[in-house]
Amino acid sequence: MKKLIISLLLVIMGLGAQAQLRTSRTFIKQKARVDWILRAGASFNNMADLDERDGTSYGTKTGFAVDFGFNRFKKNSNFYWGMELGVGTRGFKMTGEADEDEGGKKPSLGLTAYTVKLSPITVGYRVQINDAITIDPHGGLWALCDLGNSTSEKNLGDYDFDGWFEGGYDCGLQIGVGAWLDRFNLDIMYMRGFIESEPYFDGRSSREIDGGYTSNLVVRLGVRF
Repeated sequence: MKKLIISLLLVIMGLGAQAQLRTSRTFIKQKARVDWILRAGASFNNMADLDERDGTSYGTKTGFAVDFGFNRFKKNSNFYWGMELGVGTRGFKMTGEADEDEGGKKPSLGLTAYTVKLSPITVGYRVQINDAITIDPHGGLWALCDLGNSTSEKNLGDYDFDGWFEGGYDCGLQIGVGAWLDRFNLDIMYMRGFIESEPYFDGRSSREIDGGYTSNLVVRLGVRF
């Protein structure tokens, strides 16, 4: 009986060791998790460091942002890196002093550039709150190119808009935080550009607006696949 008990213990230990070895091998061969994500929402566009002179003030011009990308997670970790490619807008709104020749109405102009944007590197970390909810702080780099532009004008009189951002490209930093509910995401992100952009006027005033920097707040809803 004693020998039988010892033999059974050895068999059990051997099976346990074999199962553990198989588990370890399976873990080693396991691929890193990748989430593919589609996001779309509103972009609240402005320009930082524009020179407010001659009674001119600058404000936010609402646009859009649509992005598709991925998050690749480090094995056994909530840390990830990823990339995004998308289309969207940048721009701003300007309002001038009231003009007596225009009935005392303030002239205003909204400027919008339509862009294609690449975020070549984004890093983040998913903080698990419970089985369904995750908080997702993240940051990274971006670069964009302007594809075209449009304007919305009001009470401009003889002022003629005659140009858009010089160069037509920009790059910068972005930082944000998101919340996940299972597969669905609400994401808020701030973008700041590095390259000075100079919209300008020709016409009655012949004045040039001192350049500023892309400053966008983006709010998106997303789903992962």
